[in-house]
Amino acid sequence: MDRLRRIGAALALVTVAAFLAAGCGGTKTDVSGGVDNLNQRLTQQGIPAKLDCPKQVDGGAGTEFDCTLAATQGGKSTKVKMQVQKEGKNLVVDVKDQATFEKAIQTVAGQTGTQQQQAGPTGSSGTTP
Repeated sequence: MDRLRRIGAALALVTVAAFLAAGCGGTKTDVSGGVDNLNQRLTQQGIPAKLDCPKQVDGGAGTEFDCTLAATQGGKSTKVKMQVQKEGKNLVVDVKDQATFEKAIQTVAGQTGTQQQQAGPTGSSGTTP
């Protein structure tokens, strides 16, 4: 399994905190912690890219939202679709489409699966609210 697939698999373990919006009764989900953890994973894997996402999104499990994946050097960027998912009792951040996310990393960071495999395995732990 190449490094991009391991990162994508680990995304499902990145937990986010959910809370009810005061006054409007709608659900808002704070995705900032999950995105921060994902950015740490990208750095740990030597992938020179960072996700820029909203701090919170309207809705709970199943909510899709757009982020920008940008190279840390060189100025390349592209949009990627993320999703809030329910895993057990927790809400987690995950990529909407793994193949599209891998292509975005290759486009932005200029890395291929072969280059990424040489860097070694990724850890996979999440945080709970």
